[in-house]
Amino acid sequence: LVKGPSNYDPFLGGAERRARATERAHDRTRYVLRRLAEESPERLRGPFEATEVAAVQSEARRLLDEDFSLPFERGSFRYDRSVVVDEVVRRLGAPPFDTLLADAGVEHIETSGLVVRTTLQEAAQREAVYGLRHHLTEAGIGLEGLDVDKLVIQGGSTLRYDPTRVIGPHSFFHARVTGRDDSGVEVDLGGTPCLLDEEAIGRLATAIARGRTKRTSTRSTASDRDAVRAALADGAVVLVSVRDAPTEERFAR
Repeated sequence: LVKGPSNYDPFLGGAERRARATERAHDRTRYVLRRLAEESPERLRGPFEATEVAAVQSEARRLLDEDFSLPFERGSFRYDRSVVVDEVVRRLGAPPFDTLLADAGVEHIETSGLVVRTTLQEAAQREAVYGLRHHLTEAGIGLEGLDVDKLVIQGGSTLRYDPTRVIGPHSFFHARVTGRDDSGVEVDLGGTPCLLDEEAIGRLATAIARGRTKRTSTRSTASDRDAVRAALADGAVVLVSVRDAPTEERFAR
């Protein structure tokens, strides 16, 4: 993480301050690119392939040689919202809470320091979202008649290496296929290995088969499951939901 990010913000202050911030941002970027270009490939390897590391180092050297200019764009930032938070905000903006808060001098709920206690259960909401999103994938495949080629995210994704990220059950991640063995297809969640086991392969194959036949009683065949495995080639990026958290032995599933 960049320390003191406001020092690099070209949209704060007067013209002199903005110019200095732009200069600092370019200096810092050149420093990072030089470290990337000069570091040994083995130190940068992590979960990535040697060809990926080589491509990153080559791009870093190209940018340094061409004396790049950063394309600054003003962006925006917001915290993730949920149905629970949205409902709390809606209720606090309606009678009688709107009058009570106004009388107390509260103009912005989010920054007022108020602690709101509700009967809404975050865990129940999270599981409801998981159930809806997880099973809508099956319904979507069936209704749209998608084939195995639609399992792969075209153009890849913003898969990030983050070994500190907690991989919990019923969470969703982009994953890159890294290999396969007799127990299933191995994928990487950005530093955490995960296994698409036979249960996962069978669920996808059955959804595709039902979309093809338009019958909810259809079951997948061995050839259907083989087609799913074949579509998940090494390097392919897919969206996965975690059923079981990783263990010390090996994989998340």
